[in-house]
Amino acid sequence: MSQDATEDAFINESVPSSAEKKQLRHAIRKKFAAVDDVVLLRAVNAFRPWRAPVGIFNGIMKVFEDIAFQCGADPDFGVDKPGVALRTRFGTLMKEFKRDQCRSMRKSGTVEQYEERDRLSVDITTQVDD
Repeated sequence: MSQDATEDAFINESVPSSAEKKQLRHAIRKKFAAVDDVVLLRAVNAFRPWRAPVGIFNGIMKVFEDIAFQCGADPDFGVDKPGVALRTRFGTLMKEFKRDQCRSMRKSGTVEQYEERDRLSVDITTQVDD
């Protein structure tokens, strides 16, 4: 076998299929943890979906699909959710934050994650209200 053929065979064997990538990825949780909320809020803060055009098909939902892609690329994000689910979670986080019930949502995570989640929630709420 020539060196080029050997290299091609090695490259083809070393590239994981999509099923293998799913297995190689970190364990997927069914429920959101504090770290997932932080990753989501960072992405929302970066994409700013409240600035998306209202009333068009590719408006807010397109932004949340982009957010889902961004979150899925983050190794800390442990849930596999589409944009619709992330929009729902974001709405829940904002509603709970505005009700000042963040403490009741603290089932898992570190103090730093909660502090960052709260800080991001304040920043986002301020921007949305402006």
